[in-house]
This record gives sequence, structure tokens and C-alpha cells, in this order.
Amino acid sequence: MPKVHEVDQNLNGVGDAGRIALLQDTKVITVRVGSGADAWSWMIHKKLLIYHSPYFAAALGGSFSEATTDSIDLNEDDARAFELFVQWLYTGKVFMTWGEKSEEYELNSKVIGQEIPDFASVVWALGDKLACPAFQDHAMILIVGRFQHELLDKGIVRLFYQVSSSGSRLRKLAVDQFLWDVGSDEFDSKDWDYPDGDVLPDIDIPDFTEDVAKRLIENRCNRQDPSEMGSRCLQVLNYNYEDYKKDVEGETGSEEE
Repeated sequence: MPKVHEVDQNLNGVGDAGRIALLQDTKVITVRVGSGADAWSWMIHKKLLIYHSPYFAAALGGSFSEATTDSIDLNEDDARAFELFVQWLYTGKVFMTWGEKSEEYELNSKVIGQEIPDFASVVWALGDKLACPAFQDHAMILIVGRFQHELLDKGIVRLFYQVSSSGSRLRKLAVDQFLWDVGSDEFDSKDWDYPDGDVLPDIDIPDFTEDVAKRLIENRCNRQDPSEMGSRCLQVLNYNYEDYKKDVEGETGSEEE
């Protein structure tokens, strides 16, 4: 069995050989996520939390008050995103089923209307907080896959920069995707408030404008499709767009007889 906190893909959840032993200890922790009417609670095996997340290892096994209790509160986090984390802990997968509209997905038997890149960025940020790179990669695959069908917009960039820190893969994706979209026939400079004769967008995200400028200096005239740049987007998993369609959208290719 890998050492605790060793980077682990967790592709099969507790079904992997040896990992089922984590469930033999009946000690469970109540994790309350969110606040008010939007708060949800889960009872999760303590050893499983500690094994996969350095954040929970520190909170439940260190000197924090939670280490001596049977519960932990994550009041500032998104309960819907945490549900996907629970799914990933036990199964190694992130399950999302698209609703009738492209921006809807079913979660916890509810259809929630929200743009996929919006929600997936919140999921990615949760994985960053919990220090679970493989879980983050599942969210990143969702984001990259959606940009196969739609262009980046200012609202998405603003959210990406709000939930991430300087140098993060989420910010790198925003810059790469923007530079890729600029070459698209569907790209409209008016949507990005381009000043006349300027090569950089004039939007209220100074860090983004600076990152775009740095990327242009680093890699002049060499635009690369972000969906093909796994080393920049992903940390642990190694998926491509065809995997995204099969695993996330539920598409299946024809099988040979």
C-alpha cells in the first residue's frame, strides 16, 4: 500500500488491493459542509480521509481541536463540490450526469443550473484546499472538455482567478485557452474590451492581463490547444478528450465484433 499522502491516482477507490482495509476501522467522522439551509453532512471513515488528504490528516491527527472530536466543519466550502469529493474517496470517480440543457447537471438527485466551468472551478479549488491533486484533475478534465465546445469568457476568467493563486494550473489554463480562442473565427474582441491597436484585453483582472503578456513573451506565435497540453493542465491523471467524452459524457465508441 502506498505511504499516506504519497501522490495517489485513486482510480478505483477503496476497491484497490489493500485499500479496503481502510474501511475495517469503524471510526467515522461527521463532516459538515456549507452553512445555513445549504449545509450538508456526511459520515466518512476517518482513516480514508487521513489517507487521501493531508488537510484532513492535519486536522484529525494533529493538534487541532478536531483531532479530539468526531466532527469537523467546513462552513466556507461548497457542499455540492464536497459531495463529489466523497464520491471520489470511495470510488475513485467523479460522477456527473448532464441534464437536458448543456449547462445543467444532476447531483444528489437534483438538477442544478450552473455553467460547468463555473462549478468545476469550485471543485478544483476544493481539491486544492484538501491537497488532493488527482481529485483536482477530475475537475480540470471537466473544464478542458467544455472548452472544446465553447469559448472562454471574462466571467469564467474572473472566477478562475478568484479561486486560485498565482502560478496555479487553473490560471495557466485560462491564459492558454484565451490565447487559443483569439485565433478562433468565433472570437469577438469587443467581448474582451480590447482598446484600439492594443494586443492585450483591458479587463478588471490585472493579474490575468499580466499573465497573458508573460505567456506571449515566453512562447511567441506558438499557440497550443490546451486540451492537448496535459502536462500544464493535469497533475496526476493522464486523460485526453476522447477519455473525457467516454467517462464524463457517457459516450461510447463502436465495438468490433
